[in-house]
Amino acid sequence: MRDQGRIDLEQRRAFLDLSERDAEALAELEVALRGEIGPLVGSLLEKLLAFPATRDLLCGGSAEGLRAAHAQYLTSLLQGAYGEDYAMERRRIGEIHQRLGGDPMWYLGSWAFYLARRIPLAIGKAGERGGDTARYVA
Repeated sequence: MRDQGRIDLEQRRAFLDLSERDAEALAELEVALRGEIGPLVGSLLEKLLAFPATRDLLCGGSAEGLRAAHAQYLTSLLQGAYGEDYAMERRRIGEIHQRLGGDPMWYLGSWAFYLARRIPLAIGKAGERGGDTARYVA
């Protein structure tokens, strides 16, 4: 019987087509985007507070706590270290989302919000650094 608590990192990486080269590119991008993470998280929180369904979910908690959690999430996502600790933290956050009972469309929408803003930032930062833009947005 498969251990349901274990996270199969190799399978997840394969599904996402996430190579070591990709992880390295994300780690480089994290350095370039450090100063952008706070404003990016702030703009998402403004967006979430603008909709009754997400505002109701957030009002039970601290906006500053959520801001800190999202900043930590983006930082860890961009560091390129996707080991067991990273996977367990993602699972823990997923369980919190499930317990809160929010519709998955809001969580997926939040990720899309970040992605839509990260690509232009990545292109801009790669250009500033004379880097390979495709490496950061692929």
